[in-house]
Formats: sequence, structure tokens, C-alpha cells
Amino acid sequence: MTRLSILLALALTLSLVGCEGSMMTTHDGASSTDMGDARANPCIGCTSDDCDRDGIDNAREDELGTDRCNPDSDGDGIMDGVEVNAPKICVAGGDTPRPVEVCTTDADCLVGTCVGFDPTNADQDGDGVPDGDEDRNHDGLVGDCKATCLGEGDCGEGQVCAVSPGGALGACTPLLAPECVGSETDPRLTDTDGDGVLDKDEGSNLVCKTDALITPTLRSDTAADWTLALDPAFGATREVNIANAHASEVGVVFEEGVAKVAAFSLSKPGATSALIQDEADEQLMNNLGLSINAVFNRLSFTTYDGFDATRSQRLITSGGKSLDQLRDQLLTALIAHPSDVSVPAAPAIVGPGGSSANDVVLLISTVVRDDRVVILGALGTTADFSNGTQMTAIRMRDVTNATALAKGKKGLAAECDNFLVEALPVSDIVWLMDTSTSVTDNDLPRIFAAADAFITKLQGSGIDYRLGVMRAGCSTSNVNLTGGNFTTDQATFKSRVSVPAGPRDCQYEAPITAGKNLYERTLEPAPAAAAGSMDQALRPGAKMIYVFVTDEEEIPIQEALRDEDDGARYRVQSEVEALPLFQSLTSFYQDKEITAFGMIALDPVCHRKAEPSWAAKAMVEKTGGASWPICVTDNVVLDQALNSLVSAAQGLSSTFILSRVPISSTLKLAIGGVEIPRGSDNGFDYDGPNNAIIFNIPVTSPLFPKLGDTIFVSYRFFEDAPSID
Repeated sequence: MTRLSILLALALTLSLVGCEGSMMTTHDGASSTDMGDARANPCIGCTSDDCDRDGIDNAREDELGTDRCNPDSDGDGIMDGVEVNAPKICVAGGDTPRPVEVCTTDADCLVGTCVGFDPTNADQDGDGVPDGDEDRNHDGLVGDCKATCLGEGDCGEGQVCAVSPGGALGACTPLLAPECVGSETDPRLTDTDGDGVLDKDEGSNLVCKTDALITPTLRSDTAADWTLALDPAFGATREVNIANAHASEVGVVFEEGVAKVAAFSLSKPGATSALIQDEADEQLMNNLGLSINAVFNRLSFTTYDGFDATRSQRLITSGGKSLDQLRDQLLTALIAHPSDVSVPAAPAIVGPGGSSANDVVLLISTVVRDDRVVILGALGTTADFSNGTQMTAIRMRDVTNATALAKGKKGLAAECDNFLVEALPVSDIVWLMDTSTSVTDNDLPRIFAAADAFITKLQGSGIDYRLGVMRAGCSTSNVNLTGGNFTTDQATFKSRVSVPAGPRDCQYEAPITAGKNLYERTLEPAPAAAAGSMDQALRPGAKMIYVFVTDEEEIPIQEALRDEDDGARYRVQSEVEALPLFQSLTSFYQDKEITAFGMIALDPVCHRKAEPSWAAKAMVEKTGGASWPICVTDNVVLDQALNSLVSAAQGLSSTFILSRVPISSTLKLAIGGVEIPRGSDNGFDYDGPNNAIIFNIPVTSPLFPKLGDTIFVSYRFFEDAPSID
């Protein structure tokens, strides 16, 4: 994957030194001053040779026909001086040959004439795309193509430095190499890359301009120390009334009526760990007496501005409450002194939650800052959230992935990333199954029943996937996947889940150890798997994902704890994490970049289990995965968990990593000259933890990106968001 990022210019503001008053260039190129007569002529009293400080002296401006009092005479966003000094190319109208060559005079051109940028024409090639939208960063170059060079390495990707005799400056050729053009097009050419698709119809000019992006509504609050950048589809935020509030305690609520989403943001005092804070808040919500089932627990990530965060998904039985009523009840509980809380009434735009089991999805993220925690929450019905033709899930994720949250009062900028598709997402998913009686009697049949939907979701995920299954014993012999290979076949996967084979000792309750042995004794030593191979071997570029399925503590961890504490099998998670054995296992998983997920015994949800799966839970958290409780028998919970697992796998294996963290509600994407919709079905989406674009499109669809395609992604971001290498 090759990525080029172009910062989109939003406005041009200049202060003029040497002139009476100050001048701002407006969007249409007109000028204004704050000085009486200077309103008619902003250069009255100017003694400078370059009154508008655009790099061209006044006499030369008169020769060119540009405005000596306006640094951007044609109002295209590109400074006059940049356009006049831009490198020239040989242009032969619509028949301009490729590669386009650099020139100084017409004599240098075998075909056509030598043409630079025209500072008096805002659409030089007449294709309907303003020059400033084609040269997006307004630097007089196209992409990162260079004009001059001293030697090799001075030019852009795909260019060669042709140095003239005597060591003078040479020319980078071709001036417009496809590799370095990226998401920009040339203001002088109607078909920059010569592919037969006019620039006005290229993906770059469909989405890589600021007027193609929505402008989020910015809502700042000094006491909360935040700016929220919300999709305009959401109604106005309403502040929660909190008596006896802590200095950092601020809450707001808001809704989206079409997608039927109720949301909130809350700032309050809290813990120094997002994981610990989310667990504490889970208990506050459980105290309400509602039926709340964990689906995807504590998926860790870091916000664009560097704060520790975690995201969870839960299912709630609403008992007939509307979404806004349920939201208000949860928010009040999270404030921890509910008798002091009053939530303003919601507009009648959010539908009822219903009354059946698990009928509402709650997405909630916790961001831990230096002086407070910020909690972002969104609710929608399970039916709407699971309906890929609706925007419910996307609206909820846009609120809770923390891309719309900034510290303080922030403005916006915009960017366009361009990807040459050189590889598609590749992932191997291995299920490590505890086959003890307590699991096989209850849990494996449910996984078997959910396998069809899991495979169907994978097939539409765009991932080149393989599935493996192995019994979770910790033997160093017979460490092989069931069947001796991976599979993509639905029936084969289901049969292997039903009767997993593999190591036979450790009572089949050691998924972490089994995964380590499988990797270092079977997968890693084998020759790399060829394309399409199901052999037990690593695939180049594949993301390795393990899914632990167990209802007890890891057997080797149990034994280590007994040795250290007079036979006690377990205490708390921190004791497990302190064990040298666990630390060694963690180092292995992190070194091999294995991400673990878990269908495990979570405390206190799984009260019927003999003991919590502390080691599995800790390994999941330390490798960036998520877990869900094995003891919840409702199939809706398992279906939602497996869907979330596939979405996480998409982000982990994506090759389309953005150059900045976007405000995700503003994302636009095109492949070539086709704009792809945002959507959970047959569209693209954004994975926050990995800052990646994912495609919910079957690989057989003509919309799915193919090798050699160019993908353009544009978006707005908070002005202080750093560039990501």
C-alpha cells in the first residue's frame, strides 16, 4: 500500500506590512481594509515594491495583468507568486503525451507549448474544477513531484533526476509520474494521468475537496474542557443540570431522529486507567437493576491527542423505555450522585427501545485525561444497529470512537489521503477451544449454531481469511490444528468447532499456552504459506488473531498460583499479571504481534463458573483485543460479539491506515472515479482503534478495491491532530 496525504487549504489570511491597514483575501478574491479611502484602493500609502507580498514586484504584476494589491488575483486559492514560479510543462491540449515533460520555453517541447500556472485564470484547463481544488496544497506542484534536482534521491517517487553537464540543476522527469501525483491533478491538463478519465471525474476531484465534506457542528464547553464535532444530523446539545457538581462535572445529551440514536457526553472525576474506570462505571450501571449484558468488553485505543481510552459494547433490556429515557437513566447513574441530576427532556424524535430481551445496544467509550475522565455514550435498538441499510450503527460509532472529541476549543482542518492498492487485508483466525465438560455441554453448541452468521460476516468483510481450530491443551506434542490445516469452508469450520482436536494434556484448559506452542512449534517453523494455501504456516503480511474459548483459569497459571500461595487457585487479576509465567507469555504474544480475543468467564458476570479467566482476560487486554462472557446463553449476545470480532479483524488487517485521525462523520471515499458510500453493508467504514478504513463489501463485488486501484479518502480533523507516519 502506498499512501500520499495532501493537506487541503481551507482559507488564506494575510496581514500586509508596508500598506495602510490590513487586508484579507476573501474566497472570491475581493479585498477589504479597515482604512477609509483604502477601501477603494488598499494600496494607498504602500511604499513596498511588493505591496501584496505575493513574491512578485509591483512592476511585474502590471506586466502580467495581475492585481498588485491582491496576493491571489484570480481567487483560486493559489498565491500569484506560486503560480508565476511554478515549473512549466509541455502541453498539447487534449492530446498531451505521457509522460509529461518539464520545459523552460516552447523550444523545449517536441509537441505542444511550454505552459506554467496562470495567475489570472481560476480554472486554467476549463474542466470545471477550480485550480485550487486541483493543486490542493497550493504549492505550484502536483502531488510530491519535484521540478529540479542535484542528483538521485532529490526527486519524488517514480521520478528520475536528469542532471545536465557541468553539475547545474537538473530536471526531475517525468514531471508528473503517477507515483508522485497522488490525490492532486494538474490545473493545466484535463486528464492528468492520461487514463482516459477526465480529471473532473477522477476520485480525487469527487471527494478530495473541502466542499465535498460535511462541516460538523462544533460545541465547546470551558468547564468540560472539550470541543465536540458532531454530525449536523444530531440535534442541539442540551446541558444536564447537576447540583453540587464537581468542577470537572459536565454532561450534555443529544439525539438523531432519522437513525434513532440517543447519545451523551459526560466529564467527571475518575480513575487514571480507562480499563479500571470502565469496570467501575459498569458496576454503577448494573446498580440500576437493568438487564445489561456485556458483548465486547474494553477494546483499548489511544485518542488522537494521546489519551488512554477504551470502548465497550453492551446489550440492554429496556423494559419498554424509550431510548432517551434509558439514556438519561444510565447517564444519571454514571454521575454517581443521581439525586442532584436533572436531564432536560428530549424532543419526541427518538423511537421506543421496545421490551424484548437485549433490544438496545449501548456503545460507551471512556477517555482518561490528566484531570478527569470523559465518557461518550450512544444507544440504538438492536434491530436498527444490526440493519446494515440504516445509519444507526455508524452514527453511534461516530459519537463513541472519540474522533469527535477534542480538548479545549479547537478548529478544523482537512486532508485527503490517497492509496495505491498493493495488498488486500489478510488475516488468520485461530480458535483455541477448552473442551472440558463444562464447556462442551453448554457453550460449543452455541458457537456451532452461530458459525453460519460468523462466516457470512467474514465473507462480506473483504478479508482474505483462513480459520483454524485447536483444542486448548498445553502439550508440546501433537500441536496441530484440527484437520491439520486452515480452512475457509463453512461446514468444515463448524465440524471442527464441534469436535476440536489437538494437544490432550492440561485438561484442555490452557488456551494461552496452546496458542504459544502452536505458533512457535508449528506455524512459524513451516515454510511461508503460498497464496491460496491452507497449510499450517504463516502467510506473509497476515494478521494473526487468536480467539480463546474457556470457562476457567489457565491451568499452568493455576499451578503457578498454587505454588506461590499455599494452594490458593486464584485471587485477583493483578496477582495473575504479576506472575513471571504470565509476563513471559505476554512478551511472546506482543513480540509476535498476536491479538487475542476471548469468550471467557468474566467476573462478576459468570457467577456459575468455578473461577474467572483472569489470565485470558489480561492477555486480551494487553494485546489490544476484547472479550465477551461465555456464561451468557442468549444467542443475540453471541451473534453481536462475533460481528464485533469480524469488525475488529477488519481494522487489524487493513492496509489503509490514514495519515491523521479523522473526525469520522466527515469521511468521504472514492475508488478511481466511483464514490463509495459509508455503510455497514456494501460500503466502507472506519475502524477507530486502528485508524483504518475497512470495506464491508464482498470481494466479488465490483465496488471492492482491486490490486492497482487508487483509493481517495478525504476528511476533516481537529487542527492540532498530528500527522501519522
